[in-house]
Amino acid sequence: MKKIFLVAFSVFVFIGTYAQWPALINPYSSSTYSSFICSDNSGNIYSAGYTFASVGEKYNFILVKQNSDGEILWTQTYDRNGEEDKIEKILIDTDENIIVIGTSFSVQNKEDIVCLKYNPSGELLNTYIYNGSANLTDKAIDVVQDKFGNYYINGTSRIVSQRAFVLIKLDIDFNYQWSKIHTLYYGADSKKMSYNPINNSIAIVGYHTDWENLYLLGLAVFDSEGEKLWHSSYRMTDDRSAVGTFVHLNNDGSVIVCGYERNIESNKMDALLMKFNSSGEIEWKDIIEAGNNTFKFFKSMVTDDYGNIYVTGDSDNKVITAKYNQEGTQLWLKEHNGNGSSSTEDAKESIQLTPDGSLLVLGRNFSDSGTSTMVIKYSTDGEHLWSKYFSESPTQMDEPISFTTDQNSYSYVLVNSRNENSYIGMAVVRFSPYSQHIADNSFSNFSYIYPNPTSGSININLNIGINPKLEIYSSSGQKLFQTFNITEGETINTNLHNGIYLMKYSDDEKRVSSRLIIQK
Repeated sequence: MKKIFLVAFSVFVFIGTYAQWPALINPYSSSTYSSFICSDNSGNIYSAGYTFASVGEKYNFILVKQNSDGEILWTQTYDRNGEEDKIEKILIDTDENIIVIGTSFSVQNKEDIVCLKYNPSGELLNTYIYNGSANLTDKAIDVVQDKFGNYYINGTSRIVSQRAFVLIKLDIDFNYQWSKIHTLYYGADSKKMSYNPINNSIAIVGYHTDWENLYLLGLAVFDSEGEKLWHSSYRMTDDRSAVGTFVHLNNDGSVIVCGYERNIESNKMDALLMKFNSSGEIEWKDIIEAGNNTFKFFKSMVTDDYGNIYVTGDSDNKVITAKYNQEGTQLWLKEHNGNGSSSTEDAKESIQLTPDGSLLVLGRNFSDSGTSTMVIKYSTDGEHLWSKYFSESPTQMDEPISFTTDQNSYSYVLVNSRNENSYIGMAVVRFSPYSQHIADNSFSNFSYIYPNPTSGSININLNIGINPKLEIYSSSGQKLFQTFNITEGETINTNLHNGIYLMKYSDDEKRVSSRLIIQK
């Protein structure tokens, strides 16, 4: 486990009142991939992913804390045993600790589920590793905390010749309580989990695989002691597949599931929304057929205090969003241009209710120039309020992975952004909740400070704004150098010794931070 305060290159951009800042995180100058983002009650942002550290260490967990202005407060990486470690999800618990779950590969145990607990200062408090049956593959999927402080970790576990849903319970101190599995047919793969504090139960959705390698939507509900209350499977016919991608457990024990299934006649994938009663019987279902499109998928959903269901997904080159009531009546359906490829991954299109009472939908926007991140805002009545985009990669790939919303309804999007060397960086982008358009700020407007490493002199190749300032700090945070007289293309002699430093440039429009290496 390492604590890193220096980041390879981060850009922070401020544009008036309606601000958007992107921060590109890539500490090892190779590739850093995004996994999940969330925020705490103080407005701090936590971004998680995995970064290629070296040939010896391969991929490590990476966890970054930033304040609401984009300033990086700390960075943590985790390397279990020199093999691949990849974060799946993070959670801010009731004590403001950060719970991290992911999958760690080892030669001896194949893949294990790794659970870490950090305090708000970035100190590692607890570690738990789940190695299931016969040292076979165990993959992390989801994590929730119950009303008593216990943690439930969901994943997919290999048990001899089958895969299975696995549910693990840890107490608030990360002590193991129990683990349970659920499988049918040839195996079961988990996609999402939901916890309900009223009935203190957990629902898991995904799919079962039959003997013909076709899928059935799979659902299992457990109580807090690990007893399986019921399970259910669904597909329309034996020769067509169905998959559940997202689940919500209601107070009365009924369950809402979204996903997709293959149409009997057209052989296309149709979007699917279903409700199961508290005994596991299907209460209703609604299917949105692909029609003239090649597919329709539902991937993410959220419910409001009135029991209404908001669900989103994609269809060819469109992002689809719909509202249903608890009886399964569709109240409205909206399509928005932006998506352009078929993907059954449930991390790309997602939906959230915001504190200001509206809906935010995260999606991809495709054009001839590449892939960009798109955020769409609707009212709960389906009125389109605005759409905003992030497209700053010099190689035209900014793919959205996850997003969160703070108490002021600002949204923070975690993006895989590709640089000019085709490496992926973990970018964090803030969007304001207001309708004003936000300028498209290209990385090319904020070019690098070079050379880096350097023997002591650096060249400033930035669009210099008003009131420029350049500062250089030691790894302990001591300011060692500062200048205000900066012109574009100027060479500056730092007079610093060999070492690794943090360099900060700022003016009235932007801030740039970069790791500076001096080698004489």
